[in-house]
Amino acid sequence: MKFKLSKLFLFLFLVGYTIGAVFAASTEYKEREIPLACSPDSNITLTYKFRSKADISKEMKDYICSGSSEKLAKLSSAIVKHPDEAALYMERSTVYFSTYNTQRGATASESVRNQAKNKALADAKKAISLDPSNEKYYSNLSEMYFSSFDYKNAKIYNDKARELKKTAVNTALKCAIDLKLKDPNASLRRFKCPEAMKYEDSAQNLWNTKNR
Repeated sequence: MKFKLSKLFLFLFLVGYTIGAVFAASTEYKEREIPLACSPDSNITLTYKFRSKADISKEMKDYICSGSSEKLAKLSSAIVKHPDEAALYMERSTVYFSTYNTQRGATASESVRNQAKNKALADAKKAISLDPSNEKYYSNLSEMYFSSFDYKNAKIYNDKARELKKTAVNTALKCAIDLKLKDPNASLRRFKCPEAMKYEDSAQNLWNTKNR
């Protein structure tokens, strides 16, 4: 009797292990190329990491090739269809943050801009929760915090990005963050990290907008 029970437990374990392995494989993020033919003579392809086996290339192409006023609606529609795709949340995050970054005081109130920023941060964090091993997502979120003058959070997510993979982008951002944490008013032009200069321009543009 004990032998039969042992065989039964072993069988159930193997079945459970197999199902778990299949499920894990089906939820793993893998890179897939999206052909980008917004015009007849275009043969550009972009690479994204997707989990779903469903063909998302149409939704991504519609988003990439749409006008700026349509991008948010296209992405939101795609997220409804594919709620577990981290890349979609990260893309929508960049659209929200672009809105925050470009809206001027004359055309949008501070509360409207902050609403766009908060949505951008929330979407970026959602992307990270779905694909926590993606260095680019942490790096993107760090840049968003840096550009909105939150250097402490910028450091937290930059450190995580560099822990996963050190790149020229997150290394340059680390230089900028370290300096701004020591002196928020310091100019990156005096810092021995010339590749971080773009963050100086980004921060200065936002500062000008904030103080118009």
